[in-house]
Amino acid sequence: MQLRLVSWVFITLNLMEYVGSQQNPSRVRRQGKCKADCETCFNRNFCTKCRNGFYLHLGKCLGNCPDWLETNNHTMECNNIVHCKVSEWSPWSPCMKRGKMCGFKRGNETRKREILQLPTTKGKPCPHTTETKKCIVPKTRCQTRQTGRRSREERRKNQKTEESKENRQENSGRESRRQNRERDNKSKTQLKKRRAQDKQQKPVATSTVH
Repeated sequence: MQLRLVSWVFITLNLMEYVGSQQNPSRVRRQGKCKADCETCFNRNFCTKCRNGFYLHLGKCLGNCPDWLETNNHTMECNNIVHCKVSEWSPWSPCMKRGKMCGFKRGNETRKREILQLPTTKGKPCPHTTETKKCIVPKTRCQTRQTGRRSREERRKNQKTEESKENRQENSGRESRRQNRERDNKSKTQLKKRRAQDKQQKPVATSTVH
């Protein structure tokens, strides 16, 4: 604990110097004046970017991060370990069974919680987010849907009604087609009769020899 406190005091002092160096760029140390494992720094004892293969931590370049930290291979820094965080449990849901709240006596209640913070590589993994427990309620009859014999009879009745409607439509179509054929035949018969009458009434031409 004392070591960490000393480290934070050290980093604070160097950061104050770093802020001053930003206001006066001439104070920033060049690459040649940094330590061998440091690429850029603002004094020899405080690095701002390490060379490849080293991780930056409190201005130092380390080959491996301390056990209480974890490596970040993207930034090449030693970062704090972040554990998973979850919300409080939600209230228990109503007693249900197969998505319904009626028609049963024994069911299940469920509660959930949300993940607020995902863990880092070394962090504690997230616990389960759903819990279920048994529940017993007074059995009530479902009113939204008919069941049993009454439901089957209702389906058969509806089916017969649909079949009867289809039969009436089909019979009506047949009757309409029959009437159309009769009208066509009657028209053809009348046309033949008129032609025959016209043929009989036409005068026959005769020739006279003198």
